[in-house]
Amino acid sequence: DDSGSMQDEQTKLANDFQQFIQYFDNLHLDYHLGITTTDDLDHVVTEGGNTYQPGEQGKLVGVPNILTPTTQNVSADFVANVNVGINGWRVERGLEGAKLALSDPMASGANAGFLRPNAILAVIIVSDEDDQSLPYGSPEPTSQQADDPAWRAANRC
Repeated sequence: DDSGSMQDEQTKLANDFQQFIQYFDNLHLDYHLGITTTDDLDHVVTEGGNTYQPGEQGKLVGVPNILTPTTQNVSADFVANVNVGINGWRVERGLEGAKLALSDPMASGANAGFLRPNAILAVIIVSDEDDQSLPYGSPEPTSQQADDPAWRAANRC
């Protein structure tokens, strides 16, 4: 989640990564780790005095954007990649970000090589809000609608 309230969570995730990856390394797992954001915004939006730029739309971030057991500085690279900032779209769409990351055009384009045949896939979404992914083609909610639990419950996927 790269919305304005996530700096503490990004820092904690980065600080706790070594313990997480050590577990994988001890099991000699052949993993691929990638990070994207909850920001699926595809155009500039100005709202309430804030201007939001287009988001990652599922693109894996960082260099390298796919971390593996052979990544030379996997911990340092993860820390850099997970600090996605807090200037993203106010609407947290982690499920949509994951779907975009794992399907074309991203899966065969910018994220090529992340998915592997016969590999187990686990998606972890770190956010401080309920997911606000919408059905394809749905109109963008207003800020008031997005903050209204009743509206969100009535307009979920």
